[in-house]
Amino acid sequence: MSQEDRCKVCGAWGVGVANNVERICIHCAREQKTYFDPDQCSYCRDGYVDISPNADGGVLKKIIKDVPSEDGKFIEEGCPAFIQYVGRLDDGSIFETTRDIVDGKNAGGTDDPFEFPIFRDKAIKGLDIAVASMNVGEISRFIIKPEYGYGAQGLAPKVEPNETLDYEIELLKYGKSLPKFPTQAELAESRRRQNEEDKKMLEENPPPTVDERLRSSNEYKELGNRAVKEGDYAAAQKHYDTGFVHIFYGKDEWEVLVSAQDKERINKHKVPLYLNRALCKIKLEKWDDAEWDCDKAIEIAPDSLKGHFRRSLVFTGKLKQELAKEERKEFWVIDKANKFLDEAEKSLGKALALNGNKPDGGITKATVDLKRTKMQLNQYIRNYHEAEKKLYKEKIMDRMVADNKKRQESEKQKEIEEEFADMPSLE
Repeated sequence: MSQEDRCKVCGAWGVGVANNVERICIHCAREQKTYFDPDQCSYCRDGYVDISPNADGGVLKKIIKDVPSEDGKFIEEGCPAFIQYVGRLDDGSIFETTRDIVDGKNAGGTDDPFEFPIFRDKAIKGLDIAVASMNVGEISRFIIKPEYGYGAQGLAPKVEPNETLDYEIELLKYGKSLPKFPTQAELAESRRRQNEEDKKMLEENPPPTVDERLRSSNEYKELGNRAVKEGDYAAAQKHYDTGFVHIFYGKDEWEVLVSAQDKERINKHKVPLYLNRALCKIKLEKWDDAEWDCDKAIEIAPDSLKGHFRRSLVFTGKLKQELAKEERKEFWVIDKANKFLDEAEKSLGKALALNGNKPDGGITKATVDLKRTKMQLNQYIRNYHEAEKKLYKEKIMDRMVADNKKRQESEKQKEIEEEFADMPSLE
């Protein structure tokens, strides 16, 4: 701390030293009456004291009801304060108040306390300073100069420009300090610093190039291929997952930083990763995840034979999974099974077409498996319809016939009784 930063009167420095050309601390300014002379102020002769932070007489206070702090705690920045107040102008007229009755007259308030966080720009500066000086239960009166009030602008139509305000305030209670939300200027400064730090970090630790990313990803792809050969599909999937991590770009990076040529190289590398990972998920019967991988591969390479072939295996697996519910006597949906069958047939047909309509061993095996599953589905559907007919016959038709027969017998008995009703007694 240089000598220029010290108070020229007492030599103090740091908190309390005024930022002014006189280079004098607030304590000395108040003692020497540098900015404000209370002896020349009519309010101070009436018991008011200056509590303004710059010792300039901007906020004067007079305690009406003194209530010492019981726990030694005082209100601080960010605390929500609850107050009742009456705000008057120079001529004594009330311009705003929370009080319903003032001096035996209706003042227009509702007696609902006014709540605001201290020193968070939710009230005029003078009100922050005033309430911050109070204890709970205290009632005080404050004279607030324009520079601590509404200033040269005023508060139309209530407060004229450059008007002094007179507040009578009762501090009812206050809560715990609330977290401070940054201002727009603070946010802008924070973003600026963060950008500088990011730029510096980027210079010191440049990101891997596309070639380096592809090389690292390919290493994990080879590890995955080795695990597939060993039949460890769970481990293989993890290796393929890691391969994707090494070539991952955020949306903004992908759109702005990656060239069209590099995008093509990366996408070309993704296709076998998607297909190989789909194979692992098929083996692990993760049908929905496998479908997603197949679709992503086909999205990049629409004419991928493996993509369409493995997609057919996915939907065949889904169909078998649905039919297994029938064997377990569980509820299943015919329309859902038919949809899986349709998707499997379309994908297998596309794979066959891409292979020049020359089925290889895999396609032939998949075709036979799908046909067998389709036959099973059709049999289950027939069984369902037969059971439905039987249920209809037993529960509805047979019951209707039985009810009809009972009704006919009842009507016949009724006719006999009516026929003999008029015959004379044999006696």
